[in-house]
Amino acid sequence: MSWPCARSFPAIHRESHRRNLRNPTDIHKFAHATCEVVLQSLGRPYDKDGEVASKGKVADMLMGRLKEHDFFKRPIPRSASRLDFGSSYLDRQMEEFSHLSTEDLLATLTEFAAYAITRSITDSVKMLSEISVIMASGRGTRNHYLMSRLPEYMPRGLRLTTSDEFGVPAQFREAIKFATLAYATVNQLANNIPAASGATRFGILGKLVQLPRHAKGVTEYAAYGVEPTWP
Repeated sequence: MSWPCARSFPAIHRESHRRNLRNPTDIHKFAHATCEVVLQSLGRPYDKDGEVASKGKVADMLMGRLKEHDFFKRPIPRSASRLDFGSSYLDRQMEEFSHLSTEDLLATLTEFAAYAITRSITDSVKMLSEISVIMASGRGTRNHYLMSRLPEYMPRGLRLTTSDEFGVPAQFREAIKFATLAYATVNQLANNIPAASGATRFGILGKLVQLPRHAKGVTEYAAYGVEPTWP
């Protein structure tokens, strides 16, 4: 994860049959909004290792409100927008539940994160019986409290680990992802998955911008008395 409180939300990947990876759900907007809550509550960009959250108690009413969000009623694939779990949504919840301590508030948000992440797995992966390992990556894996809560919501028989076990350092997830997308763009390879995004066809994402000094025919400028300059 690349946002300021990145140590709060890991990315989850399924080690399974390819077709099980094509119907994801995305709650990254909730993660962004939670960053703002953490900053307002603690005065720092993230709850290191989930230390503050681990000292709190989950508020059942707030947890129930979050779990009943209409986002979870949408068909797969689905992606949360700012209108779903944006800062305005959490601001309303914080105002209503302003009586909660900082510890209880962060404990509840972290618990919901664990629920939402595993809910995306159970909703989108049709053949869970074929999966034995759940792999987490991103700096969110450093949030030990959240990582300890994820197994509580996972189906039995699934083992949670990090991508480090497979030779991919968890903190390099974003770098590897964008390097892969860039490689595909340069080599004119399809780098989207229509079934995951809802697109109607495969395509090449990204744009290549050539340096001005690579422009052809610049010698023709001389005919007009113009000397080209390059940055």
